[in-house]
Amino acid sequence: MTVVGSVGVLLTALNAGRIDEPTANDSLQTWIDDYGYYVPYRTIDDYR
Repeated sequence: MTVVGSVGVLLTALNAGRIDEPTANDSLQTWIDDYGYYVPYRTIDDYR
């Protein structure tokens, strides 16, 4: 079993073509701004 975090789920969905980059960024920003989610980078591009 491969373990991935929340950002990994976004990256997997993006790479599989299930979501687009703006949607991934919007989701990440919502997690950060609304739920206090801490990640070192604020955009999905920074994880590539």
